[in-house]
Amino acid sequence: MIKNLCNVFIFVKDQNKAKEFWSKKMGFKIKEDIQIEGKYTWTEVIPQEGTTSLVLYPKSLRTDSKKSYKEITFFTDDIQSTYNELSSKGVKFLREPLDTGYGIFTEFNDDDGNIFSLKQT
Repeated sequence: MIKNLCNVFIFVKDQNKAKEFWSKKMGFKIKEDIQIEGKYTWTEVIPQEGTTSLVLYPKSLRTDSKKSYKEITFFTDDIQSTYNELSSKGVKFLREPLDTGYGIFTEFNDDDGNIFSLKQT
């Protein structure tokens, strides 16, 4: 039986730049940052109070040529406060928080152009 979500891969051009984005701007902790056989670095970041990590995986090591779209949504207790804090750190949002009736949402880009959502219920 599946118990929990372990991690989500995000394909990035530059692991160091991505690590800086997620740790400095987004406030995530670095869970793992280790060299694998001298070929690449395995980097995982995790929200301060989270259990599921993001694996910052080099695009250059991706073996398939198919592009896939996955939407990742992060929960927050106060979306306006989170929006203001992240904006002040240089995070680029696609729009202001919007109340949809089933939650308040906004979207932002990481430095690789991946789109993520924030949700307050």
